[in-house]
Amino acid sequence: MLLGFSGKAGSGKDTAESFLRQFKYVKTAFADPLKESCIFKFNLSHNDVYTQEGKKRFVPEWGLTVREILQKEGTECTKSFWGEDFWCKRWVSTYNELKEQGFGNISVTDVRFDAEAEAILALGGKIIEIVREGVNDKDTHSSEQGLSRHLISHTIHNNRTLADLEVEVIKLHRKYKNE
Repeated sequence: MLLGFSGKAGSGKDTAESFLRQFKYVKTAFADPLKESCIFKFNLSHNDVYTQEGKKRFVPEWGLTVREILQKEGTECTKSFWGEDFWCKRWVSTYNELKEQGFGNISVTDVRFDAEAEAILALGGKIIEIVREGVNDKDTHSSEQGLSRHLISHTIHNNRTLADLEVEVIKLHRKYKNE
């Protein structure tokens, strides 16, 4: 089973994915290699690139927040040099390695572009959009604009309790597992 989570920053993608651990999902993200590279390249911490609070930190040496560094490095720099499909190719390589190692359930917590969703769908996966009222509606970067509607398999409105979110995620896992 392959499930990808899409949604704006702070919508609950990682939280939703965490409920899949009981089904032995391996968590992946298109941006993991980018984050590790930026830790080294920009002298950032693990906390800076992997937490919502860290991504808000302003880095005076670069005149940007950590989130802006990740966005510029991942989209404007890497994609413009290596091609629009760079992060898809990189992730598919990781996916194939995990499948070869025998992992059956794989999740992706940061499906932000149509090409990423298309890569997951082409491998037989599903895209779950997480929507939460009032989160990060002002970010105009291309990575925060959402996916084309036809690529989304299901939408979860994450405006209630964590228990409600968990029930929804488990229900979708069971539904897609039986298809």
